[in-house]
Amino acid sequence: MKVKELIAKLQEFNQESEIMVNGYEGGVNSPSCIEEIQIMRDYYADDIYSGNHREILTDDNDYSDFGIDDKEFIKSFTDEGGIISKVIIIRR
Repeated sequence: MKVKELIAKLQEFNQESEIMVNGYEGGVNSPSCIEEIQIMRDYYADDIYSGNHREILTDDNDYSDFGIDDKEFIKSFTDEGGIISKVIIIRR
């Protein structure tokens, strides 16, 4: 879904309605923030327990969540046809 599609869909609702997101194991929460992140698209496509995409946790381009030689890992992911995208995420 693109931002413009989300805006169009939201315009169909009462503008005073609250936004909620799924809770971790049930229930719903108010979102804590909306931000732009980078993802490795389809990184978990075959994993039934995770979402399809992996967030790249960046702190001044520190890819420490990937372990040893992080930048080389991301380079190999893109060299093999993997796509890194900037997306909008609503956090719970």
